[in-house]
Amino acid sequence: MDEPIPKQQFDSFLGHAFLSVAQASDIQMPWEKGVFKQIFGDEPLQQQFNMTWFPRLDVPEDGPDATAQALAAAAFKPFGEDDPVYARAIACLSDSDYSSQQSKLQSSACNKWLSVLMVCLQTSDVGRNIAALGPIDDHLDEALEILEAVIGVRSFHTAICRANAILKFLRETFADSPDVTMPFTEELVWRHFHRLKVASGATSAAAMLSALRYAKLNLSWGLSACCDSAS
Repeated sequence: MDEPIPKQQFDSFLGHAFLSVAQASDIQMPWEKGVFKQIFGDEPLQQQFNMTWFPRLDVPEDGPDATAQALAAAAFKPFGEDDPVYARAIACLSDSDYSSQQSKLQSSACNKWLSVLMVCLQTSDVGRNIAALGPIDDHLDEALEILEAVIGVRSFHTAICRANAILKFLRETFADSPDVTMPFTEELVWRHFHRLKVASGATSAAAMLSALRYAKLNLSWGLSACCDSAS
C-alpha cells in the first residue's frame, strides 16, 4: 500500500501543477479591471455624472468688501429642490485652533457681562469691585481680568447665552421706558417675562430666569426679589 505524501509536499506539487498550466496573460490585477481600470488606465475618463456647480459670483476684482458680502450671502442662501445634494455638506468653519476659539469666547463673554454691569455697577459685588478701580476707560483691562476670574473655568458658551438674555431685557426695557435709571426691579423684570411668554413662549422666559440666577450666584448680584418673583 502506498503511503500518503506529506501535506507540505502535496501543496508543493499542486502549486507547481497550477503554475505549469496557468496563463500569465489571463491574470488581472485589481487596477486592471472594472472602474479602477478607467481610473488608472491610459484611456481618458468618460463623464458619468451630470453635476451642477456653484454659480460664479460676478464681483469686481477690486472690491474686497463686495466680495466678502457676496460670499456671506452665498453661504447663507437657502437650498432649493434643484440644488445639488453635496452642497449641503459644505459649511463655513473657523480655521482657528481650540485655544484661539476659547480665547475669543472668553473675551466675548467678559465684554458682554461688562456691558451688563455698567448699567448699574453698585448693585453687585463684582460691579462694586470694578467701580473701585476708577474710570472704566482707564481700567478696562483690569475690569476684564476681574470678569475672567469670576467666570473662571465655567462654560463660556453658557456665560454668553446668559449675558445675551439680560442684554435683550435691557434693550427692550430701555426702548419702552427710556427714563428708567434702575431696570433691575421686580416690576420691570416681571413685565419682560410677560412679553417673552406672549411673544416667544416659555423657553425664552426660562432662559431669562436662568440668566438672572447666573448673575445672582456668580456675580453676587442682588436679584433675589426678581428671581423669586419670576419663579
